[in-house]
Amino acid sequence: MPHAPARLVIVMGVSGSGKSTVGSLLAQRLHAEFLEGDSLHPACNVARMAAGTALTDEDRRDWLLAIARHLQTAHEAHQPLVVSCSALKRSYRELLRTASPALAFVHVHGAPALLAERLNARVGHYMPASLLLSQLDTLEMPGADEHASTFDAALPPATIAAQAVAWLGEPPTPTRPPMINAQTFRLDGQLALVTGSSGGIGLALARGLAQAGAHVVLNGRDVVKLAQAEALLAGEGLTVHARAFDVTQRSEVDAAIGAIESGLGAIDVLVNNAGMTRRAPFHELAPADWDQVMRTNVDSIFHVGQTVARHMVARQRGRIINICSVMSELGRPGTAVYTASKGAVKMLTKCMAIDLGPHGINVNGIGPGYFKTELTEKLVHDEAFSSWLINRTPNR
Repeated sequence: MPHAPARLVIVMGVSGSGKSTVGSLLAQRLHAEFLEGDSLHPACNVARMAAGTALTDEDRRDWLLAIARHLQTAHEAHQPLVVSCSALKRSYRELLRTASPALAFVHVHGAPALLAERLNARVGHYMPASLLLSQLDTLEMPGADEHASTFDAALPPATIAAQAVAWLGEPPTPTRPPMINAQTFRLDGQLALVTGSSGGIGLALARGLAQAGAHVVLNGRDVVKLAQAEALLAGEGLTVHARAFDVTQRSEVDAAIGAIESGLGAIDVLVNNAGMTRRAPFHELAPADWDQVMRTNVDSIFHVGQTVARHMVARQRGRIINICSVMSELGRPGTAVYTASKGAVKMLTKCMAIDLGPHGINVNGIGPGYFKTELTEKLVHDEAFSSWLINRTPNR
């Protein structure tokens, strides 16, 4: 009778039996991870075997415990795992089985002469053939163990793997999670703050988050324009709240974030979208324009991102998305300050992800291309640029 489909399998056999090849093939058939268990031997064991010294049960204990920890981790995560190792003694199998009572053993067994021939053919292998007999001495056939079965090492590894699958039972076909799209992506009940969302890409992002079920806080400095955006989205049946504050001013940011957290609830998603540009050749760029763009595009992410992140760290969860740009990677005439600012946003995003990741906070950057917004209006009306952009776009 086939064994019940196993999620955790040990492919065991002495050196030269082909257990690693069989284990790798079996893992593919079972849609499982594969681990070469012998690679977990401590350095002292490797040195002993290289010197031709047989390992004792005590020598093998730490190695077996290391394998058991991997099995336990896979068991707790409900992840299938196939491990190849020379765990032959019943006491070894019992120790490994503490990780999972249903652990199955596939025993690859062959005649000593065949195994010695294979072992001698391995140039530079850490296990000399002289240790084969000492390994065979540890052999204890599984016997009537319903979770163990023996297969002939003389057969091709693919044949052994197929026979093992027949004994274990074919695994269920892995099911792919449903594709996330506009219909399946949901943020019901979550609170999202989108800076610079009274128009352009920010307004589109806010609309998309709200359509996914989030309660969205709109932000901008122009009170009239912000109110118009709020009315527009509310008229579409979306839940939005307008909060006017200057993202470049730390005192305004701190006060606004505090009021949102206490009045509307915890911010689950932050989209740092506020941005602007000034175009001029580098040698003609006004220092005031440099300062204004860097404050809006970079400093705002530090101020808003840090303030929100401190609340998220306390909760050990959250999502932050920084809006970068294709100009985080590219340069064009007259865009020195914008390119510098968006390059800075890209690198800031990487470091935010590193620092905040351990606190359960996911940080990503998105680099939009050219969209028709107020920010790109001059480029849209530049026929030469628009023609160049359209002609270099493969799918439009």
